[in-house]
Amino acid sequence: MIHQEFNLAEQLTVEQNFFLGRELKSGLLLDKPKMRALTRQYLDHVKCRVSPDALVSQLSNSDEQMVEIAKALSRQARILAMDEPTAVLTKSETEVLFEQINELCASGTAILFTSHKLDEVSQLADRVTIMRDGAVVQHGPGHHYTEDNMGTAMVGRDVSDLFPEKPVAVVDRPTVLSVRGLSVKGYSEGIDLDLGAGEILGIGGLIGSLRTETMEGLVGLRSAKTDSVALFGKTIQVRNPSDALVQGLCYLTEDRKLRGLLLAHGMRENLTLQNLHKFGRFVINRSAEEDAKRLRATGCR
Repeated sequence: MIHQEFNLAEQLTVEQNFFLGRELKSGLLLDKPKMRALTRQYLDHVKCRVSPDALVSQLSNSDEQMVEIAKALSRQARILAMDEPTAVLTKSETEVLFEQINELCASGTAILFTSHKLDEVSQLADRVTIMRDGAVVQHGPGHHYTEDNMGTAMVGRDVSDLFPEKPVAVVDRPTVLSVRGLSVKGYSEGIDLDLGAGEILGIGGLIGSLRTETMEGLVGLRSAKTDSVALFGKTIQVRNPSDALVQGLCYLTEDRKLRGLLLAHGMRENLTLQNLHKFGRFVINRSAEEDAKRLRATGCR
């Protein structure tokens, strides 16, 4: 099973994850040379260039997915279930995965491939099963289905006009956040952006285009420099995540499971984690609290 949520031990190396629970031995000792060679062999098979010695915590999401796939292939599985394996893969990585799927099928391996990407289903599936609200609504040979009729079956209505054109209203929005010359060391340089009140600013790009690293630099999670950052017209400095929080800048991580939540704790701790100063007996940072009050008075939440 290749899970949608990565099932890797972050503080272990790629090699250790490959053989976790099924380590190879030479006598009483671990056969590390053989495990390393096999790890490299399976990584090369999926054209993944990460080092067997790399900690999983240092890998990108797409590299973690390729490691998961290579690890599953190393088990010589006869039945392989893939739960949205291409969700975080680039186009070239997806093509490599499809090559591996075709090779596995040719060797007799049965594959259950789950996806929301209908073009992938059309390309791969011998048989298609469509589910809605937990129940099977259609099932049949893959060549009977087009992307359009799969989409219609999935949502239960015609989807030919799913994205109708809408008139664009010109609204004069006051600027909430203005950033000039944002440069994240080793990742991005000279980024400018303006965000208006009530506006949704979309930042698009392929995996590896450094969108995540740039936003992490903006909120102080990475070393970054800026010419200026203004919030509601007031110049601010963000040197670390605590500064961003006080100013009213909150960041939702790309990987919510491992970096956005404390999985060993309950809802109470997680929901109040960024507002502990409101629930403590003492205000830890009185000046920070006063700054936050002033910003809230201007409309910042």
